[in-house]
Amino acid sequence: MRIDTSKLKKIVSVLNPCIAKENTVPILQCFHFQNTYATAYNLEVGCIYNHGIISENEFDYCIPFGKFKAFVANNTNEFIDFEVSNDILAIRSGRSYAKIPLENPEDFPQFDRFLEQKNPDNLFNINQDFINGLKLCNNFVSLKISNFALHGVFINGKKIYATDMMRIAEYTHEFDYDINLIIPFELIKVISDCDKLCLLDNQIAFLGENIIYFSGLIEGDYPNCVKVLGENTKDLKKLIKLPKDDLRKGLKKLGNFSEEMQGNATCEIQFGKEITIKYEGQIAKIEEIFSFGSALPEKSINLNPYLLDRILVDCDSFAFTDRVLYGISKDKKFRCILSLKAKN
Repeated sequence: MRIDTSKLKKIVSVLNPCIAKENTVPILQCFHFQNTYATAYNLEVGCIYNHGIISENEFDYCIPFGKFKAFVANNTNEFIDFEVSNDILAIRSGRSYAKIPLENPEDFPQFDRFLEQKNPDNLFNINQDFINGLKLCNNFVSLKISNFALHGVFINGKKIYATDMMRIAEYTHEFDYDINLIIPFELIKVISDCDKLCLLDNQIAFLGENIIYFSGLIEGDYPNCVKVLGENTKDLKKLIKLPKDDLRKGLKKLGNFSEEMQGNATCEIQFGKEITIKYEGQIAKIEEIFSFGSALPEKSINLNPYLLDRILVDCDSFAFTDRVLYGISKDKKFRCILSLKAKN
């Protein structure tokens, strides 16, 4: 059997995020390769990719992904030849050759229920705006929190919420579906090019023209984000435009803030005619006076630099209270709050 290398590289790229890591269930370190579909599942997230008919003859292989990926990635020829004998896959392309022991495809989990799903009661139309909202809110999820319900994004009708107990994000989408569910962080991270959402018992799938991403839903009670947002924004003064690009440049002068620092690092930002950022004795000072029609209000706040940088990316206008920094996107669909740290 001869297969186009570009098609195999596409399969590897699509399935890669859903392959189980080493030291997990061996069968899930493989992908299920059939004449029309390729499937991967890592106990958290799965993917079924319709790659189109490859051969005139049906085939059913369970191939260890790591060795196969390495061979395909390094191949520069147009085609790769497949031959199976005694549960050994021999792949050859030009002068490159490899033998890969196959696993039993009957041991791989089956997910035909998603392929066969046609019940309109279980299907909901979505669009890229909806997916964008999920991904925006997904930036506000932390997997370090012990409350498992917070390891995902909460959909409540037309609203999407996420919180890590230091920040809250809210996104308003255009579909008014009567659904309340928590979608896992890992699933939202991988979805793309989907136009339908499917609910089956305690599982969820995102369906596209030739792809299905799926996982279990998260069970548990999600915090009342509406109440918290309302309580923390009732004292907001006028929204202002912060110099986002310059603030981010100032933060970068202090070092590369990573997600791992979000619980530890604190910086002080002093606003006025100039903006001064202080972090552990280092000072990054922005010398310009930015033109907002007037100088920034005199204020000094303490907050986490990594979390601030994320809000600067996602929001366009801002406001302060004594407790929170509030941000809202240009199209008004997305808003969030970040808790300020008490001054010593």
